[in-house]
Amino acid sequence: MTLLDATFARGPVNAGSGDAWLVALLEVEAALARAAARVGLVAETAAEEVGRVCADPTRLDLAGIAARAGGRRQP
Repeated sequence: MTLLDATFARGPVNAGSGDAWLVALLEVEAALARAAARVGLVAETAAEEVGRVCADPTRLDLAGIAARAGGRRQP
């Protein structure tokens, strides 16, 4: 199972790489964490940790994420 299997299973969509989608999602998460730290919503150290985790997708359980994404409208 890949990250986008559940999305593709619902019907025709533009083909894309699950890895590319994941990298884009992680880049957004890291950017949101940095922005939240800039305005004081989260600690700078927390934003830095989010950035570290998001910078290395191999640290994540991609199969688990893909499995849990199946019942949702997006991964």
